[in-house]
Amino acid sequence: MNVEASFAFAAIVISVLILYYYYRLNKVKNTQGAFFVWLVVDNTLTALSSYMRWAVDKYVSDVPDMFYYAMSYIYFITHTVMIVLIFLYIFSNVRSWREMPAFAKAFVIVPVSLALIFIATNPLHQLVYSYDGNIYRRESGIIVVYITFIYYFISTLFVVIWFNKSFSNKGRTVVLTILGIGLASVVIQLLLPEMQVEVFAIALSELILFLFIQNPTEQIDAALGTYSKTAFSEKMRDNIISRRRFDLIVLDIRSYRDYEAKHEKGGRPLMKAVAYRLRELASDIGIYKVAENTLAIEIIRPKAREATELISRVEADMDGIWDVEGEKVSLQGHLLKLCMPGDISDYEQLQVLIERFRNKAYESRCMSINDFDMQSLDRYRHISGALARVIDKKQFEIRYTPVYSMALSRVIGGEIAVRFYDDELGYVYNDEIFSYAERSGHALQLGQLIFEDVCSFISEHRLSDLGLSFLLLELMPDISMQPSMYSKLKGIADRYRVDPKIFCLQVTERTVSRATPTFRENINEMNAAGIRFCLEDYGSGFTNIASIYEMPFSILMVNQAVMHAAMGNEKARITMDSTLTMARDLSMMTMVAGINDEKMFGVISDMAVDFAIGNYFFEQLDGEEFLKVARLSAEERDGGENI
Repeated sequence: MNVEASFAFAAIVISVLILYYYYRLNKVKNTQGAFFVWLVVDNTLTALSSYMRWAVDKYVSDVPDMFYYAMSYIYFITHTVMIVLIFLYIFSNVRSWREMPAFAKAFVIVPVSLALIFIATNPLHQLVYSYDGNIYRRESGIIVVYITFIYYFISTLFVVIWFNKSFSNKGRTVVLTILGIGLASVVIQLLLPEMQVEVFAIALSELILFLFIQNPTEQIDAALGTYSKTAFSEKMRDNIISRRRFDLIVLDIRSYRDYEAKHEKGGRPLMKAVAYRLRELASDIGIYKVAENTLAIEIIRPKAREATELISRVEADMDGIWDVEGEKVSLQGHLLKLCMPGDISDYEQLQVLIERFRNKAYESRCMSINDFDMQSLDRYRHISGALARVIDKKQFEIRYTPVYSMALSRVIGGEIAVRFYDDELGYVYNDEIFSYAERSGHALQLGQLIFEDVCSFISEHRLSDLGLSFLLLELMPDISMQPSMYSKLKGIADRYRVDPKIFCLQVTERTVSRATPTFRENINEMNAAGIRFCLEDYGSGFTNIASIYEMPFSILMVNQAVMHAAMGNEKARITMDSTLTMARDLSMMTMVAGINDEKMFGVISDMAVDFAIGNYFFEQLDGEEFLKVARLSAEERDGGENI
């Protein structure tokens, strides 16, 4: 077997194995998967034509010239189609063909169409290839194939660069790897025509794509036996873009956290029981794991009665007592029913809606699209594009809210916030920015940029000389759960010669409710190094009183909604007063946010409040304004003691 036949045979074996395992394991059908299958099949035909030409020439005598022409004809046609299929597959990782504008589609279709016409008419002009007996010759017109490759190679690089933020790190690495393999094989085959390596290089690239991007095993959540979050993303995007009719039911198990906290195995047994029950209720539905405590049910081409009956049966189950590994468990959950594609216009909108449904408490157990403020959700969506731009160009502003000491009657610290301006949105502030950054995967990058900017500000203006006791900085969940978090933050602080002890990191109740072993290790490591922590938004309902004494919080910040409730409700005021007294008895300092007028200030003056924030004292300030306030406070300190 010569070199060309060996490469072709290897390509055939790889392609057949990929197709076998793909169809054996793959459970979710979508456009991206279809492009992948077409690519593998097309390359298999290319390799077969090359291998058949060698085999017949070796083992059959008196082969007619027509056979050689036919095999090369198949080779060049499939080989050229394969070039555009690679582009379409990579493009489908970030956008759908249906989302591409008409002019862009023309830029994709026209060049390959012209090349195919030129190759298809080769029997008439023989400008691409010819035969003298069984001797193959490349003619000058073969340059058309190489020009076509260069055109789509550059187009693919453009997609990777233009949609850089849409690719995962793994996806970007894989795409660049296969482009490198493809370019190397083309150069080798151009310089050494006898080294027919292109079909093997493409088969190798397909194998890499299969293992790292198109891997069917990633579509299944092994623990629950349901489709995975990856599969949900791919299928929903494809369904919505295709305007396919389906119903989607999202089931959020609100009792998951309590169950998880009580069991060594976490909440997995509970979710397995729910998934198993859903499969019993209906065998012809798709069940997806959307989040650790959230499942989605896809009903394709539903009859109106099917979804209604399924919801009724699930609601009935939630009212009952479940047997989970021999333990009786009362299930608490909420349902969201969506009729697609009417309710949702695109996948990003669906993502935002599900996140809002999961992260907010609602009175109604069974909800629909009518229960949500879609205008608010659309604003949230618009932040996505703006945030990527703002982070990339560092166009955000660091803001400081002075923290007022009730005992010392002066400013003793500051709360750090961030905002950016958008022509359509206006100013976008902390809560929206951090919330979306977590969802979009920008949290780590944004958090490090903010921390570095604040360290630079502290170092440049020598804040340590102004008698400030601490700067409050929100610790986003994605950052707090990163391994070796403290060493990364300390590395930044050391670069600017800033003592990290000046930071008091704010941790929200929601973050505490999602605490992982890594999170607890990070908190304990930083606490041992002298960094303080503030439990923010206490009273927002995501966690319970145990979080106060189970974790090393030195400051308890009461949610401003609790403060506002205390203004008009005596029971709420008593509850708030008791909470603050309890925190102080536990050797914690206390802080109240949202003090906006004299009446509120009068209320907290009689409570066990150490620090206060609000417009009654100071509004949010830029760096220079905050410095003026801090310097004035230092001048008025008159030797007053620091905390």
